[in-house]
Amino acid sequence: MRGLSRYGMMPNDCFTFVYSGFMFKFGEVIFMGYNLQRFIKEVVMKRVNALVLSSFVLVSFSTWAAEDLHNKLVIQAIPESEGTVVIEGQPKYEKTFNLVVSSKVDAPIELTGFVGCYRAFDEKGKEFDERTVQLDLLGTLKDGAAKVGHASFVSDDDAVYNAKFVKWSKECPNLPQKPK
Repeated sequence: MRGLSRYGMMPNDCFTFVYSGFMFKFGEVIFMGYNLQRFIKEVVMKRVNALVLSSFVLVSFSTWAAEDLHNKLVIQAIPESEGTVVIEGQPKYEKTFNLVVSSKVDAPIELTGFVGCYRAFDEKGKEFDERTVQLDLLGTLKDGAAKVGHASFVSDDDAVYNAKFVKWSKECPNLPQKPK
């Protein structure tokens, strides 16, 4: 039995051997007293848990930020035109506003199509989808600055002509995914 231990084999375990500082035992790798497989699993699980937690916090913050933006913005909507448009063979009614967007807070606000969109609505609260938005109305709204531009909204019926207000909303029909 003493001769087997000289080659890394233990008396009660004929499947254990040592090679270059690593001890192999029943599929486990033990180096300098540490079970590497268990160590790797623990490290991977810690990183997976950290990734899941940070993703959850980021999504929660993004949702909270989008919901909270309407309280931080002042949007002045001046009716510009009413008309019709045919989109993919479907007739739609369209109303266009000149918008002036400013911030009530000192911190920069990100107005992008990844976190929200402009929505027109009437006095009864009926909302209308945006069709086009001038690029000047998107991007970072910095302290003391205002964004000025045009936005048009569409509907299947002429109810969009009753729209009087515009807001920033996270309830968007075609919110794109942020590129990774």
